[in-house]
Amino acid sequence: MGDVSGNREHYTSLCRMCDNRCGINVYVENGTIVEITGLKEHKWNHGRLCVKGRLAVDMINAPDRILKPLKRIGSKWEEIDLDQAYDEIAEKIIKIQSSWGDRSMSVWKGEALGFLTQENLYRRFIHAIGSPNYFSNDS
Repeated sequence: MGDVSGNREHYTSLCRMCDNRCGINVYVENGTIVEITGLKEHKWNHGRLCVKGRLAVDMINAPDRILKPLKRIGSKWEEIDLDQAYDEIAEKIIKIQSSWGDRSMSVWKGEALGFLTQENLYRRFIHAIGSPNYFSNDS
């Protein structure tokens, strides 16, 4: 747990918006991230943050951020169970591959190469369904 000052908690971490991994201070109130600043002691960014890092709080707390599986039914979006979402996605993948072959599927990973946990998961997934088509913003 981070430092607690009154109702505000402080954590030090790394920004993951790109491969630089700048040092950040994360401030949390009542379980909600309320501020992110650059970590002055960090040897790479020395307290500086790009616009993506500075505005991450807005992205995290956006009122229209999707937090649960949604399915379009007619012209409306309705919340569905996560297991149902997985089942429907799997059915669609199987249908596409049976019609067009394994290579008809691909994965695009939006983060830079170097985030090994996510990178390995994406690669493992696409290879598990029989396709070599793995792409990222570094491709």
